Amino acid sequence: MRLTITNTDKSLIDYAAEIMRKVGVNPFVYDHRRKRQMPHWKVRYDIHLEGIKRHAAFLSKVLPFWFPDTIKRQRAEICLAFCKERLSHPKFHGDPGHAKYTTRELALFGRIKELYGESSEAMSIPVIEVTEDMVHA
Repeated sequence: MRLTITNTDKSLIDYAAEIMRKVGVNPFVYDHRRKRQMPHWKVRYDIHLEGIKRHAAFLSKVLPFWFPDTIKRQRAEICLAFCKERLSHPKFHGDPGHAKYTTRELALFGRIKELYGESSEAMSIPVIEVTEDMVHA
């Protein structure tokens, strides 16, 4: 799970990363310079927030400030519900790579995919091939 904020204004990225740190979330900040970068190309800066615990902490803090009734807010609410659901399982703590997905988690994930289909924004969603041994009812 990854949230990415991208911009060519380094001061904006630094400010956003500072806010994230103040609310207790430690993001990763990267700059992307190409090997054959043209002089007129700007450097792209990214903030990456990885991991379910970081996502849950970040979304819990910023969600109250988002406009209601927007697709982005709906996505964030569903993503937060997914994170909370995933973190609530005893198997998840200590062995996250092998925790099975519940039916509810898969339904939340499916809803997020549906909402991204209603938008023109790009999003890479990993394809999860669900097998019987992955699902815990």
